[in-house]
Amino acid sequence: MVDRMKKLILMMAVCAAPAWGQSFGQGMTVEQLLQFCKADDRFSRGSCNGYILGAVDAARSSAMVMSIADAQAKNISPTVEKIDGDWADAGGYCLPDNITYDAFLPIAMNGLFRTENKDSAASLRLMQIFSAAYPCP
Repeated sequence: MVDRMKKLILMMAVCAAPAWGQSFGQGMTVEQLLQFCKADDRFSRGSCNGYILGAVDAARSSAMVMSIADAQAKNISPTVEKIDGDWADAGGYCLPDNITYDAFLPIAMNGLFRTENKDSAASLRLMQIFSAAYPCP
């Protein structure tokens, strides 16, 4: 179990790392991400899309890990239903079960372009955008 959690955390760190050639600093900023999203080449736009998908997956994975850790701290066995339920509200937003990437990408892009402080963390800004667009019931 510990090895799986270590692998999951490593995978999340790799997905959240900025694209090649960017300064890591405090993580990718909205401005840095938008440079990829606005680029003419397919590789850069793919990096943009991959970052957004990675942010969503990282939030869901974090929720799953927290659910398991919470259950273990309470000395109970987490159920699949409990973990799946916690995934739904990962990061303070609830994506519909049948949502496609094509549906939430324009929402993410619109929110990123409207961000006033382009030096803010892109991953945090994406969580805020999705929280506003897909609030949990």
